[in-house]
Amino acid sequence: MKNKCLLFIIAVLAFAGLNAELIINHNVPQNSGKDKIDLTFNIIDGFDTISEAKVFYRYGNDEQYLEYELENSEIKQNGISVSLDLDASKHLIQYYLQVKLNDGSVRTAPEVAPQLSPFTFNIAPEEDYSDGFILLSPNENDVIESGDITFVVSFLPVADEIAENSVEVNLNGVKIVENVEVYTNVAVVKISDYKLKSINLKVFAKTKDGKELQSKSWFVAVKQNKLNFDLPFNTVGSLKAGGYYKNIDYSNLEEKNKTRKVAYSNLGFNGKYKWLKFKSSLYLTSRESSKRQVLNKYRLQLEVPHAVLNVGDYSPNLGNFIINSKNIRGFHTALNWEYFRMQAVYGRSKREIDGSSYVDSVVVKYGGGQFRRNTFGIRTEFGNENTLNFGIGIAKNKDCVSSLDEKYVINEKGQYIAKAKDNFVTGFDFQWAMFDRRLVVGAESAFSMYNNDINDGVITQDSLETFIDDDIPFNPSDWEDVFVINKNLVPILPNTSNFAYKAYLNSLFWGNYLTFSFTEVGGSFKSLSSTSFPQDTRTFSISDNLNLLDNKLTLSGGANIISDNVNDHKEITTASSNWYISAMYSPFRNVFFRTGYSDSRSEGTKDKVAESDTTDVIHDNTNSDINFTAGYFADMITKAPTRFTLSCGFNNYEDNMLKHENDRGTYTLGATSYFVDYPVVSTFQYTFGHSDYSSYNDFSNGYSSFYAKLDFSFMENKIKPFTSYRYTLFGGEEEDGSRSKVDIDKATYDYGLGVKWKVLTDTELSSRFNVYGYADEENDAGDYSRFKISFDIKQRF
Repeated sequence: MKNKCLLFIIAVLAFAGLNAELIINHNVPQNSGKDKIDLTFNIIDGFDTISEAKVFYRYGNDEQYLEYELENSEIKQNGISVSLDLDASKHLIQYYLQVKLNDGSVRTAPEVAPQLSPFTFNIAPEEDYSDGFILLSPNENDVIESGDITFVVSFLPVADEIAENSVEVNLNGVKIVENVEVYTNVAVVKISDYKLKSINLKVFAKTKDGKELQSKSWFVAVKQNKLNFDLPFNTVGSLKAGGYYKNIDYSNLEEKNKTRKVAYSNLGFNGKYKWLKFKSSLYLTSRESSKRQVLNKYRLQLEVPHAVLNVGDYSPNLGNFIINSKNIRGFHTALNWEYFRMQAVYGRSKREIDGSSYVDSVVVKYGGGQFRRNTFGIRTEFGNENTLNFGIGIAKNKDCVSSLDEKYVINEKGQYIAKAKDNFVTGFDFQWAMFDRRLVVGAESAFSMYNNDINDGVITQDSLETFIDDDIPFNPSDWEDVFVINKNLVPILPNTSNFAYKAYLNSLFWGNYLTFSFTEVGGSFKSLSSTSFPQDTRTFSISDNLNLLDNKLTLSGGANIISDNVNDHKEITTASSNWYISAMYSPFRNVFFRTGYSDSRSEGTKDKVAESDTTDVIHDNTNSDINFTAGYFADMITKAPTRFTLSCGFNNYEDNMLKHENDRGTYTLGATSYFVDYPVVSTFQYTFGHSDYSSYNDFSNGYSSFYAKLDFSFMENKIKPFTSYRYTLFGGEEEDGSRSKVDIDKATYDYGLGVKWKVLTDTELSSRFNVYGYADEENDAGDYSRFKISFDIKQRF
């Protein structure tokens, strides 16, 4: 009875989101490593609502985000983890998560203005190292035979300064204790039966006054003792293949039970022969269907000095407003010289898709399809990329009307159910880089013409002059191959709304990284080959990133102001503003603190019809966040050095028109232990969240979540099993569809088991098994369980 009462009390204090609610927590990266960063997002609840996920990221002063689309095998029940390459010269990385749900809606983390106020992580520059450490054997950059290897490191120049028992050795980024012998002024490391292709060795120590010393990183290549077949050219390749099986079983709704099977493979093969380089890739998936845009992709790239040719699927960048972030299947070529560069692309940016069919009484009717869209673009650029350069480009996007059968275009009433489109874009840009690219100033502008329906073809000159009630100095038919002109041109007469502009400045001096940009996109500007900027927006952005105290303290801040109705063509204008500030302090190698605050506001105003109108505000929302994270690596726990993290976050959302307010708080405590005498790493995490709502009803709810994971390592890291478990309890109250308060008593569990097995040096197998369950004590109609098993193989050659 006591246990039931305790469970009830916890349930009242905890939160119960709806089955369809997605709860995501972002984990602050603890360190950047040498050349990778691991971005982690915990999924507390709502995993089943996820259809697909992408991470968008950019480095340093890059203007555009790169896109990383996650495979289904990378979206796990307990969270999403992405490992990205780092470039220390870029100083920082910014990123956000975008999740598409099964109902077509999109969620992001951060939730508010993710493109303008993304998560930011400062890439630590190469740390200063002491010259007092000298690698005596083997010589750095030597190629040594695999097997038993001995390293000898001298620290004679600083031996008198080093505290007793403070010397540590890291092998490939992991502290090692066994087979390390430390003497008065030398350390000897013996590695038995080593079979990897390279070794990264680094030595740490502390002086008697507590100062930390470290050596440089020594890299030594290891020659593999195995039979090789030498091709007449250098090659490298990889194959990744896998799949998963998922089954969802509803306790009381058998008609909702479903099963899904997915398989995929990704093959890459690169090579070089004298002055010729080539790259190739082939991606295949069982999700490919003629009823959707292509998922299977292939690409072949050939590169010779000053020229590149791509055949197949490629996403070229011909300018932010012209062609950017669009996959085009066809041909792309580029010519590159120091003071002249040119790109050209032609291919298909969309394939034709037949519409649906259904029977109405005894008549077969058809839904509209999608036309094949052909895209052509060309860009020339003059000047030096590292100093001053100018570029000009054009793009043509046109749907092929003949690519669809007429039944998917016109219905039985003679009405168009599919509209072909035509789009022409041209633009100009320049960039001026000074002081070794520490100061970069640039601007770009573009003009577009967009026709929303070209099914009827071009209009005659007489008809157009009658339609616009004015004379025109040309015949539209003469320009049909360039652009189709008819009554569906948006707008019918080009004006300032057809333009888009951007100006930016980036500077990096004395550890201070400052960026500024202003963008205006007209309400009629449209580029079907670029998704970089939304229509009808004016955006001002400024951000600053400052490193102090030998990079131990980082301060970041910024502001974004966005508004629409750029050309005053709408009755309602929406404006939003967002500003943020954050600080990260790491006084020692094993301690860090991070805090941040952001505030955003969105307001919609309506033009007054009469002077007697008392208000023109139709919506007014504010959202503020404050968070704090602290981490400490307790290496004094000699048997199991442990990294502790504590984080808390608070959010306030107010709808000032509807008088609705929501206060949320999240608290997380985590510990990761690295056992010295046992091949295991343990992770434990507890998260508590609560929400207070004030609307038609006042109510509160919350959730408690416990997560545990064990990572094992056997046979010199060749076999790595792992197991995990998460249990989340939801409780409190919520509003139902009739705005009545109802109690919540829900719970979810997730158990995972998997293994990674390095079968050979270049072969790796992995498998994962998951069981997830959802139970609602108040309404068991939606209770279900899900089973999922996945398998992957990676082969390098």
